[in-house]
Amino acid sequence: MEGMKSALVSMRDAGLQTEPLVIYYAFKQSEVAKEGTTSAGWASFLQGICDSGLMIDGTWPVRTESSGRLIGKGSNALASSIVLVCRSRPETSETITRSDFLRTLRRELPAARERLRADKVSPVDMPQSIIGPGMGVFTRYARVLEDDDSAMSVRTALALINRVWEEIENALDADFDAETQVALAWYASHGFDTRPSGELITLANAKNISDSSLFQSEVFLNRRGKAQLTPREELPAGWSPQTDGTLTVWECVQHVARTLEATKGGQEAAARLVAGMGGKTEAARALAYRLFQIATDKGWSAEALVYNALADEWPTLERLASEIPNPVASPVAEETPRLL
Repeated sequence: MEGMKSALVSMRDAGLQTEPLVIYYAFKQSEVAKEGTTSAGWASFLQGICDSGLMIDGTWPVRTESSGRLIGKGSNALASSIVLVCRSRPETSETITRSDFLRTLRRELPAARERLRADKVSPVDMPQSIIGPGMGVFTRYARVLEDDDSAMSVRTALALINRVWEEIENALDADFDAETQVALAWYASHGFDTRPSGELITLANAKNISDSSLFQSEVFLNRRGKAQLTPREELPAGWSPQTDGTLTVWECVQHVARTLEATKGGQEAAARLVAGMGGKTEAARALAYRLFQIATDKGWSAEALVYNALADEWPTLERLASEIPNPVASPVAEETPRLL
């Protein structure tokens, strides 16, 4: 990377005091598939940027291959190319410790995550996009010192950024209602598989709710000694958030996903459901992102595709919902969903 570093230094010295430098990085398919956002090539490239005296303002995933390949063929869940926005790092930049770096990440990444979501970044691109503000923290300092006073490498910084991002995602689970938290924990372990009811009772007790309330809310199905998250194809037709006496964020997401992809559903029908959610709308969108990440980590490509599509459509659904003057229940007849 010495040649790249020399080129970047020349670019920096050519007048980056006022103007940003935009760099295009194309991932090799094998590089992404094997190691993702902490791959050796990606880390080495970022190290060259840092060593040349540049700091990173942002990273933008760019689609240079058909979207069907990203998840549909199960190859990986990252965009194939990245655009980096860089600026010259001030000579007065400070040196901080590893602990300081982690504290700053935990302070700044939650707001950065919300900005990315507001900018309609897809769940499939969120892990890569969050690298931008994370590396922005790392590169604004002259050095980040490890406990032995050695300089932290970019590879280590990437791993810490990913770890803090995962912490933030996990912490957001506590904001959901208790039924949704149980469903989320079950989904992360078993998906929509049927398991002994004792496992559900254990999860329910931890959230101080009863398993009977989970069955009553129709989040779970009682399989006579066994339990199962209600599959989307078995969700009751004609459901409305306005008439559900035990409304949960989990139900909101699953019903909208089903309605959006159903043969007799679509955007308008799904938007009517969103219009009736009231204060649960934002939480439902956040849950779609969370479910995408779980499905991706588990290798459930079909499930990941459902939640990525749902999150992508959510801003449009909210816009359509805002145009409905008096949202009412909008039954959707029984049909076979296109995506499950």
